[in-house]
Amino acid sequence: MTAQVQVLRRYVGPFLRSGMLLLALSGCGFSLRDAGTPLMLDNLTLVSERPDGIARELRQRLDALGVEVHASDDDGQLRALILENETREARRTTTSAGTSGAQYELTLSVDATLSAGDNIIAGPRTLQLRRQQNEDISNLTSSDSEREMLFRDMERELAEQMVEQLRSLPPQSSAPESLR
Repeated sequence: MTAQVQVLRRYVGPFLRSGMLLLALSGCGFSLRDAGTPLMLDNLTLVSERPDGIARELRQRLDALGVEVHASDDDGQLRALILENETREARRTTTSAGTSGAQYELTLSVDATLSAGDNIIAGPRTLQLRRQQNEDISNLTSSDSEREMLFRDMERELAEQMVEQLRSLPPQSSAPESLR
């Protein structure tokens, strides 16, 4: 083979294969997060017993998507997402024989209801996530930090799930007057 053919095979071939892979993935419906269905919501009232946690993560996600999030709706004209009974639970599931560690099941749950005025659109529904954590008894400070990080990740994931469910709602302008 000539030097030019070897250079083409070595450097151009991988680019062509990558381009073909991208075309194949886009043709089968693969897409990145937030590249799909737009959120058909301009305003939302977010009511939560806890301003931190899931409510904070959800507010950040909605703000990033251009939704104006309100803490209250005095005239009852906006859709409201009501978050209640947010609970964090860490339950020991196993302890190692040498007592050098334990395994915990972490559970994060929240009751969510979507309403418009006096009408309930969806819910109440309990959303729940579970994770496993291995605790090293010789380094409890690290284990507590890891547990807090896992709960924060779970809050982000639940907020993302709620945003995806909000994507399926019809636009506010097409809702009947009683649901606006």
